[in-house]
Amino acid sequence: MEEARKHHCMVVVRQSVYVLGGYRENDSWNSSMEILRSVIMYTFSSSEDGNWEECGSLCRPVAKATAAISKTNIFIFSGISLEDPDNVCDIIQCFDTTTNECTVLDCVLPIGQSFNWLHAYGYGDDIYLTNARKIWRFYGESREKDGMYLEELHTFEREGTLAGFVSRAQSLYFLGTMVGDSDCDNSVLTKGIAEFDLCTKEVATLVGKALFLPSACKCHNLVISKNVMDNHRQSTFLW
Repeated sequence: MEEARKHHCMVVVRQSVYVLGGYRENDSWNSSMEILRSVIMYTFSSSEDGNWEECGSLCRPVAKATAAISKTNIFIFSGISLEDPDNVCDIIQCFDTTTNECTVLDCVLPIGQSFNWLHAYGYGDDIYLTNARKIWRFYGESREKDGMYLEELHTFEREGTLAGFVSRAQSLYFLGTMVGDSDCDNSVLTKGIAEFDLCTKEVATLVGKALFLPSACKCHNLVISKNVMDNHRQSTFLW
């Protein structure tokens, strides 16, 4: 890339990698920072090295957003903008990779200020969103569910904040809730591990007992072996 970025979105569509939004690597969060509007693309070629090229722009430049793909569309959820860096955007943008055009959907994300925990996960042609409390299915521009874009599937009735989640095959795994341990100021108590089945839309408790951790934690996907163009991935979760 001609310039490095931070807090951008990156997805793979067909034979190309797309990088959307974010801010310049050397910028800091102050009045002089610049959030990038441009969308750049890298296309793989079996005969020669590919090149980065600018292929479009976002309707609203955002950083720290989350993105997922459905067919040839890239959906960009939430993020923060230069105009109001202290608050989260409640918009959804759609970048069409066949026309390289971006639109803003007529939908308001009901996420409050939990944008740091908002994640999008594509499963087939469906997209699922989750934050610290809820799981939604996103129907995109088809509005398959009674003319709505979002359908709430599950609410975690727990105190504290979910420690994290990872995806594997047809399930999402959620690690506990982070609440302070009254016996130790530096430790964190998490209340088990839950699995959300994307096929049945059911939630099961895999580990019901409390887990004591030495400090705050996050979940990560660990890729064992994957070709960048392979649709199948192997992952696990760590904390």
